[in-house]
Amino acid sequence: MVTEGPWLDGLTSAQRAAVVHPAAPLLVLAGPGSGKTRVITRRIAHLVAQGAAPWSILALTFTNKAAGEMKERVHSLLGAELAGVRGLQVSTFHSFCATLLRRYGSSPAAAASDGTPLAPGFSIFDTDDARDAAKRAIAAAGFDSKNWPAAIVLSRISDAKNKLLDAAAYAGRPATSPVARSPRSTVPTRPNSPSATQSTSTTCSCGWRGSSGRMPRCGRNSSSATGTCSSTSTRTPTTRSS
Repeated sequence: MVTEGPWLDGLTSAQRAAVVHPAAPLLVLAGPGSGKTRVITRRIAHLVAQGAAPWSILALTFTNKAAGEMKERVHSLLGAELAGVRGLQVSTFHSFCATLLRRYGSSPAAAASDGTPLAPGFSIFDTDDARDAAKRAIAAAGFDSKNWPAAIVLSRISDAKNKLLDAAAYAGRPATSPVARSPRSTVPTRPNSPSATQSTSTTCSCGWRGSSGRMPRCGRNSSSATGTCSSTSTRTPTTRSS
């Protein structure tokens, strides 16, 4: 067991307290630039140096770059005699979960409700892949993409996954179009009501026309406006739903 090492050098009192905390749950709250990655990597090195089994340590982050940086820091802190320890898992959340699915997804315990196991060679779709797959599925089912937009279909699928509903359970729900809307009556809004929209157009002697608040060309192309501009305001009645 090693009690001192380079992993304790250059730490503040708060950082050192977190690094040497006993092997028990610990929550560290820190803001940007306060040394969170330093504390995590130093704590990993400290635990390994204290005799903790490397395979019992799991460090997760959000990006591959951060995961690689954490690995390099831990190995450099432990030195050649400890850097080659096996089983230390430092990766992203997605990579770690994908590893678990490929390793255990085909087992009977992880099979879907219909008994179908997850194929080890499954693919993970990004946003574009998922949208294209949804479009193909909508077309194959004979639906109109205007009434069944891929984005809304994917949103419904995501909602079903969050509610732990498989295909069979979701199929038992009442079938509705994703873009179905309940009928609503419309009532004209009086021109002088707050709901009416007002638009202002500007006509300048230089020939420029634009909306209110924008500088005409003659004013933008010289130090001062050289033309005479006039503004016209109009109100456009709108409708509201009730």
